Amino acid sequence: MYKNLFAVLLGIFCSFVGLIFFIQWLNILFIETKRIPLMKIQKILLYNTYKFYIILLIFYIISIILGCSMTAYIVLHAKTAYSILTGSIMICINFFLWIFPIWFKIIIIPIIFQLAYLSGEFITFVTKTKLN
Repeated sequence: MYKNLFAVLLGIFCSFVGLIFFIQWLNILFIETKRIPLMKIQKILLYNTYKFYIILLIFYIISIILGCSMTAYIVLHAKTAYSILTGSIMICINFFLWIFPIWFKIIIIPIIFQLAYLSGEFITFVTKTKLN
């Protein structure tokens, strides 16, 4: 039980740290400043161009795959279920912690669920073929 809880928390942590890193990197790329305090991120996320959000969506996908795959790799049984649980928690983080426009939040929901499921199934497939 504790191993599964640890796996979910580790997957959320990996996704969250990846998102923070990618957002900071994108802000530096688009605004050309060396360091951005966390208070300015709200203004930056609300008033950017569509190119910023397309690249952010790609990095969001990478971080979700990383976190859900990490969860599925650590859990012994029900890898897909725990991977989807990690994705669901990341949706809650997306809605309540990040200051994204509502259209971005709506677009990201089906993407997160599909990627969480696929990463769980992929890790299940890899572990089964590795054992045989």
